[in-house]
Amino acid sequence: NGNQQYVEAAARLWDNMAGRRMHITGGAGAFAHEEKFGADYRLPNDAYLETCAAVGAGFFHRNMNLLFGHARYVDELERVLYNGVLNGVSLAGNRYYYENPLTSEGRSRWAWHGCPCCPPMFLKIVSAVPGYIYATDNDGLYVNLFISSKAELRVGGATAVTLSQTTEYPWNGKISVAVTPEKPT
Repeated sequence: NGNQQYVEAAARLWDNMAGRRMHITGGAGAFAHEEKFGADYRLPNDAYLETCAAVGAGFFHRNMNLLFGHARYVDELERVLYNGVLNGVSLAGNRYYYENPLTSEGRSRWAWHGCPCCPPMFLKIVSAVPGYIYATDNDGLYVNLFISSKAELRVGGATAVTLSQTTEYPWNGKISVAVTPEKPT
Protein backbone atom coordinates (compact mmCIF):
# COMPACT_ATOMS: atom_id res chain seq x y z
CA ASN A 1 0.00 0.00 0.00
CA GLY A 2 3.03 2.28 -0.14
CA ASN A 3 3.19 2.85 3.63
CA GLN A 4 6.86 3.58 4.35
CA GLN A 5 6.59 2.19 7.90
CA TYR A 6 5.55 -1.20 6.46
CA VAL A 7 8.44 -1.08 4.00
CA GLU A 8 10.93 -0.33 6.77
CA ALA A 9 9.48 -3.04 9.04
CA ALA A 10 9.60 -5.63 6.25
CA ALA A 11 13.24 -4.73 5.54
CA ARG A 12 14.18 -5.07 9.23
CA LEU A 13 12.40 -8.41 9.54
CA TRP A 14 13.98 -9.76 6.35
CA ASP A 15 17.47 -8.61 7.37
CA ASN A 16 17.08 -10.31 10.75
CA MET A 17 15.72 -13.54 9.25
CA ALA A 18 18.26 -13.83 6.42
CA GLY A 19 21.25 -12.54 8.38
CA ARG A 20 20.75 -14.14 11.79
CA ARG A 21 18.08 -16.83 11.79
CA MET A 22 18.33 -18.70 8.51
CA HIS A 23 20.36 -21.85 7.91
CA ILE A 24 22.90 -22.19 5.12
CA THR A 25 20.25 -24.13 3.15
CA GLY A 26 17.80 -21.23 3.39
CA GLY A 27 15.78 -23.14 5.97
CA ALA A 28 13.91 -21.11 8.56
CA GLY A 29 12.51 -22.04 11.95
CA ALA A 30 14.85 -23.62 14.46
CA PHE A 31 12.31 -25.16 16.82
CA ALA A 32 9.35 -27.47 16.26
CA HIS A 33 7.78 -26.39 19.54
CA GLU A 34 5.58 -23.48 18.52
CA GLU A 35 7.15 -23.61 15.04
CA LYS A 36 9.43 -20.65 15.69
CA PHE A 37 12.82 -19.06 15.23
CA GLY A 38 15.30 -19.20 18.04
CA ALA A 39 17.49 -16.39 19.27
CA ASP A 40 19.86 -14.75 16.80
CA TYR A 41 22.40 -17.27 15.46
CA ARG A 42 20.68 -20.23 17.18
CA LEU A 43 20.92 -22.59 14.21
CA PRO A 44 21.08 -26.21 15.40
CA ASN A 45 21.79 -29.03 12.94
CA ASP A 46 18.61 -30.80 14.01
CA ALA A 47 16.46 -27.68 13.52
CA TYR A 48 12.83 -27.95 12.47
CA LEU A 49 13.09 -26.17 9.07
CA GLU A 50 9.53 -26.93 8.01
CA THR A 51 8.82 -27.18 4.28
CA CYS A 52 5.93 -24.73 4.65
CA ALA A 53 8.29 -22.23 6.30
CA ALA A 54 10.55 -22.52 3.27
CA VAL A 55 7.58 -21.78 1.02
CA GLY A 56 6.63 -18.76 3.14
CA ALA A 57 10.22 -17.52 3.09
CA GLY A 58 10.25 -17.94 -0.71
CA PHE A 59 7.18 -15.73 -1.05
CA PHE A 60 8.74 -13.17 1.31
CA HIS A 61 12.02 -13.13 -0.68
CA ARG A 62 10.11 -12.63 -3.93
CA ASN A 63 8.03 -9.78 -2.53
CA MET A 64 11.13 -8.07 -1.15
CA ASN A 65 12.75 -8.34 -4.59
CA LEU A 66 9.73 -6.70 -6.18
CA LEU A 67 9.74 -4.00 -3.52
CA PHE A 68 13.45 -3.15 -3.62
CA GLY A 69 14.71 -4.62 -6.92
CA HIS A 70 17.87 -5.98 -5.29
CA ALA A 71 19.32 -9.32 -6.40
CA ARG A 72 20.06 -10.46 -2.84
CA TYR A 73 16.38 -11.22 -2.35
CA VAL A 74 16.27 -13.42 -5.45
CA ASP A 75 19.50 -15.12 -4.36
CA GLU A 76 17.69 -16.18 -1.18
CA LEU A 77 14.60 -17.19 -3.17
CA GLU A 78 16.78 -19.43 -5.32
CA ARG A 79 18.49 -20.91 -2.25
CA VAL A 80 15.19 -21.74 -0.54
CA LEU A 81 13.63 -23.15 -3.73
CA TYR A 82 16.48 -25.61 -4.31
CA ASN A 83 17.24 -26.48 -0.68
CA GLY A 84 14.09 -25.95 1.34
CA VAL A 85 11.17 -26.43 -1.04
CA LEU A 86 12.20 -29.00 -3.66
CA ASN A 87 13.82 -31.30 -1.10
CA GLY A 88 10.52 -31.47 0.79
CA VAL A 89 8.99 -33.68 -1.89
CA SER A 90 10.26 -36.98 -3.28
CA LEU A 91 11.09 -37.23 -6.98
CA ALA A 92 7.94 -39.32 -7.47
CA GLY A 93 5.93 -36.56 -5.79
CA ASN A 94 4.13 -38.87 -3.39
CA ARG A 95 6.20 -38.68 -0.19
CA TYR A 96 7.05 -35.63 1.88
CA TYR A 97 9.35 -34.22 4.51
CA TYR A 98 7.44 -32.02 6.89
CA GLU A 99 10.73 -31.08 8.54
CA ASN A 100 14.07 -30.59 6.76
CA PRO A 101 16.86 -30.63 9.38
CA LEU A 102 20.47 -30.58 8.25
CA THR A 103 20.96 -34.00 9.85
CA SER A 104 18.51 -36.53 8.47
CA GLU A 105 19.98 -39.86 9.54
CA GLY A 106 17.22 -42.32 10.36
CA ARG A 107 14.51 -40.13 8.87
CA SER A 108 12.21 -41.09 6.03
CA ARG A 109 9.63 -39.26 3.99
CA TRP A 110 5.97 -39.57 4.92
CA ALA A 111 3.22 -40.80 2.63
CA TRP A 112 0.81 -38.49 4.48
CA HIS A 113 0.66 -36.27 7.53
CA GLY A 114 -2.21 -35.33 9.82
CA CYS A 115 -1.58 -31.66 9.04
CA PRO A 116 -1.24 -31.84 5.25
CA CYS A 117 -0.15 -28.26 4.60
CA CYS A 118 3.14 -28.99 2.84
CA PRO A 119 1.90 -30.68 -0.37
CA PRO A 120 -0.50 -27.86 -1.36
CA MET A 121 1.99 -25.17 -0.32
CA PHE A 122 4.62 -26.92 -2.42
CA LEU A 123 2.24 -26.80 -5.38
CA LYS A 124 1.44 -23.15 -4.72
CA ILE A 125 5.05 -21.98 -4.90
CA VAL A 126 6.05 -24.30 -7.75
CA SER A 127 3.11 -23.02 -9.82
CA ALA A 128 4.27 -19.44 -9.08
CA VAL A 129 7.88 -20.03 -10.21
CA PRO A 130 7.28 -19.24 -13.92
CA GLY A 131 6.29 -15.73 -12.85
CA TYR A 132 9.45 -15.41 -10.77
CA ILE A 133 11.96 -16.07 -13.55
CA TYR A 134 11.89 -12.50 -14.87
CA ALA A 135 10.88 -9.09 -13.56
CA THR A 136 10.57 -5.65 -15.09
CA ASP A 137 10.31 -2.10 -13.91
CA ASN A 138 10.23 1.26 -15.69
CA ASP A 139 13.94 1.13 -16.45
CA GLY A 140 14.84 -2.46 -17.17
CA LEU A 141 14.34 -6.16 -17.32
CA TYR A 142 15.78 -8.63 -14.82
CA VAL A 143 16.67 -12.31 -15.12
CA ASN A 144 16.01 -13.59 -11.61
CA LEU A 145 16.21 -17.36 -11.97
CA PHE A 146 18.20 -19.52 -14.34
CA ILE A 147 15.45 -21.70 -15.80
CA SER A 148 15.07 -22.57 -19.50
CA SER A 149 12.15 -20.47 -20.65
CA LYS A 150 10.77 -17.98 -23.13
CA ALA A 151 8.87 -14.86 -22.15
CA GLU A 152 7.56 -11.70 -23.75
CA LEU A 153 7.79 -8.82 -21.33
CA ARG A 154 7.16 -5.09 -21.42
CA VAL A 155 9.76 -2.69 -20.08
CA GLY A 156 8.30 0.49 -18.70
CA GLY A 157 4.89 -0.64 -19.90
CA ALA A 158 5.78 0.10 -23.52
CA THR A 159 8.56 -1.77 -25.31
CA ALA A 160 8.00 -5.49 -25.82
CA VAL A 161 11.07 -7.67 -25.32
CA THR A 162 11.25 -11.42 -25.88
CA LEU A 163 13.73 -13.36 -23.79
CA SER A 164 14.72 -16.94 -24.53
CA GLN A 165 16.81 -18.60 -21.83
CA THR A 166 18.57 -21.93 -22.28
CA THR A 167 20.35 -23.62 -19.40
CA GLU A 168 20.92 -26.88 -17.58
CA TYR A 169 21.40 -25.00 -14.32
CA PRO A 170 22.03 -26.06 -11.57
CA TRP A 171 23.76 -29.15 -13.01
CA ASN A 172 25.68 -27.12 -15.58
CA GLY A 173 26.55 -23.45 -15.16
CA LYS A 174 26.28 -22.55 -18.85
CA ILE A 175 23.41 -20.11 -19.38
CA SER A 176 22.40 -18.48 -22.64
CA VAL A 177 19.89 -15.64 -22.92
CA ALA A 178 18.69 -14.32 -26.28
CA VAL A 179 17.19 -10.82 -26.12
CA THR A 180 14.88 -9.80 -28.95
CA PRO A 181 13.33 -6.36 -28.51
CA GLU A 182 10.28 -5.32 -30.50
CA LYS A 183 12.31 -2.29 -31.57
CA PRO A 184 15.76 -0.96 -30.66
CA THR A 185 15.62 0.89 -27.39
